[in-house]
Amino acid sequence: MEIMRFSMYNIIGASFWCTFLISAGYWLGKIEWLQQHIQWTTSGIIAPSFVPVIIHFYSKNKSAS
Repeated sequence: MEIMRFSMYNIIGASFWCTFLISAGYWLGKIEWLQQHIQWTTSGIIAPSFVPVIIHFYSKNKSAS
């Protein structure tokens, strides 16, 4: 893919992504329950991110032994 086409797709994608995240934060910030339970909400979002890492290390250590 040529650099100009790649750059255009990259800029458009980044614009949509930023707009989506800012809008989601704005609208979700208005929900009373989320404001009161922000620690649990954040943990619920972050915790599943570690599952693939744990599976990778577990399978790597299992195959090494």
